[in-house]
Amino acid sequence: MISPLLKKLLDMPRQKHSSLGHALARCVAAGSMEDLWLWRYIAGDISEDDVIKFHFNNKLHCQPHEFGKSNNNFLRNRMVQSTTLLDLALKSIEQWSEARSLHYGKTPIVYRYGFLHETSYNDIHSQHDS
Repeated sequence: MISPLLKKLLDMPRQKHSSLGHALARCVAAGSMEDLWLWRYIAGDISEDDVIKFHFNNKLHCQPHEFGKSNNNFLRNRMVQSTTLLDLALKSIEQWSEARSLHYGKTPIVYRYGFLHETSYNDIHSQHDS
């Protein structure tokens, strides 16, 4: 019922403050919407220009409050439960890295690692103290 409306809202310009993420989280958790739509909400505003400039300007919608007040671990739990969502995230990171490497020519290792450096992957795998 609500899924077609949410899909249409995803195609519209995003409001600064909305309950779209919360509604999507509830629908995905209930099984009435696929993870593809959740990923579109999370990363759908990111353009190739944003990727090349390595500046997402808060266009990556993945903060806990975006999925509702009681969903602090929603995205983490969903990534554990859904290989589809995890695959979509990894595929996007790979595409972003590829876009940067095509723009800048031969890919230095720092560009391939660049996007992972900005994720929790770096926090978990780094050898330096914060």
